[in-house]
Amino acid sequence: VQPIYGLLQMARAFVKAHTMDYPEKGVRLIKSDRVEWIREKIISMQADLQGHIDALCAGWGGVKAEARERLGALYSESDYPNSPRDSYGIELSFPAIKPDDRLMKMHPELYAEEQRRITARFDEAVSKAEAAAADELQGLLTRFVQQLSEPEEGKRRVLKNSVVEGITGFTERFKSLSIGSNAGLDALVTQVEQLASGIDVDVLRKSDQGTKAQLQERLKGFAEAVDKLVIVRATRELDLD
Repeated sequence: VQPIYGLLQMARAFVKAHTMDYPEKGVRLIKSDRVEWIREKIISMQADLQGHIDALCAGWGGVKAEARERLGALYSESDYPNSPRDSYGIELSFPAIKPDDRLMKMHPELYAEEQRRITARFDEAVSKAEAAAADELQGLLTRFVQQLSEPEEGKRRVLKNSVVEGITGFTERFKSLSIGSNAGLDALVTQVEQLASGIDVDVLRKSDQGTKAQLQERLKGFAEAVDKLVIVRATRELDLD
């Protein structure tokens, strides 16, 4: 069962990393140029999951027997289905998030109202994604600034590779999801990416505090710019009623 749970968690993490949240349960937004790539990845995960399920079904009688022996009087047959085959699955579908075209012929005004509602939902999803990205970037920059700070007397601070790797990973994910709706955030992420790509952590560890202080100031400047972007996005409110 553990391999099945692990694969399900991996599938959830994959979808979450490469899609945007949408204000409708079970629905996420995918950039059109990544639909086929994501579909192929999910199909591969579905095949792997089926293999694990087949193995579990083959040994299901043994699983129940072991549980019966281990639990004794606490064992309940109803807790264990005849077959676990229908208990696990990974499903991917592409629902149409648009008004029914027939509504346009029957009631044009209602069709237009539905279009506005759906547009507002998309705007809300994009706005939330931008705010979440800005918050994540700000956290990464703040952590890097702290790592570069001169340690307190008697204490030792080690600059970790994961600090720069975290920023690099973020910029890659951001570029794969960005739809160009926030030029300021896009430009800032590009600048941060360029800065991070030129940093050698091993060399930086050996640098004097003056060099680290200069890098700190650049990072602080980026963090301040992100902070302004977060404030701007937070003031954007949508009324969906």
